[in-house]
Amino acid sequence: MRHTNQRRGRSRRPETDLVPTAAPAHGFTLIELLITVAVIAIVSMIAVPNLLNALQHAKQKKTMASIRSLAQAAERYSVDLNRYPVQPTCGIAKDNASIKAYTRGNKKNKGDPGAASETDFFDGWGHELRYHSAADDSYTVCSGGRDGSNCCTPDVPPGAVSRFEHDLVYSVGSFVTYPQGQQE
Repeated sequence: MRHTNQRRGRSRRPETDLVPTAAPAHGFTLIELLITVAVIAIVSMIAVPNLLNALQHAKQKKTMASIRSLAQAAERYSVDLNRYPVQPTCGIAKDNASIKAYTRGNKKNKGDPGAASETDFFDGWGHELRYHSAADDSYTVCSGGRDGSNCCTPDVPPGAVSRFEHDLVYSVGSFVTYPQGQQE
């Protein structure tokens, strides 16, 4: 049955156009989903290790800043009393009353930006920093690194270290063991 639409001067569609067609497909094919998952997996394999390394590097830098801050407290003590705070055995820095007196937690040092804060007694991994001064003319502030080992007996010789687990040691104005290069 072919009709022409006389009213508007147009012909009617052929019968083949009147047959209902399937609705257009919506969604993704299995191949598209698999490719997307594969791309996400590859990007994750590259990005996650770099992110974790960057987080460890930031903790290491925070540790170095805390060590310097406690060393400055020992130096400030030395300027006032002409000797470093004595602690004959290597112990936890926050237990040394002389160093603690030169932190921001002490009333006389409130608001002094140069004074160490209470958080400076901990390294970036949450382990307590250690302090040692057997004589009046030298001191050592150290961190056991990511593994929190006892830095009083260093696990590496002085110089550059390449692992986050290695001790960071600061003595009389400079780092004795320090990070250098790519860390693992």
